[in-house]
Amino acid sequence: MLASFARDHEGDPVLAECLILSLASKSVLNTKGLHISVTGLSGKGKSHAFRALLQQVPQRFRLSGRMSNKALFYLEDPKPGTIIVLDDTTLLEEMYEILKGVTTSFLEPFIYRTVSTDRKGMVCTIPERCVWWVAKVDGVGDD
Repeated sequence: MLASFARDHEGDPVLAECLILSLASKSVLNTKGLHISVTGLSGKGKSHAFRALLQQVPQRFRLSGRMSNKALFYLEDPKPGTIIVLDDTTLLEEMYEILKGVTTSFLEPFIYRTVSTDRKGMVCTIPERCVWWVAKVDGVGDD
């Protein structure tokens, strides 16, 4: 995987190793997962590095692009072990709370209870063993 990454992206071998280890963390029985948060100046390769390694992950286990804070709860067929990429997104406090909950319950689905438009109770979930890759131009890291 490192060699493939190096063909597609110049530099950042430590980031590549971290991303690969985060992929491996999905398979460890007693883990809380390894989630990656990268910060840095605009145009320095964060997004490109993510894309270079993400192309080695089967399509059915990739989720990237812009999304609202609760979009993950309403996906049609989320797969356990999905790589969720949040790229240069301003994370609102609500998303930080979701991230905290999902990473805390890494080994089991994260449950979110809400109501539908017709005021019926709903249970939505984010599946277990999802790994998060977050890239931000400005960030304070893990609070």
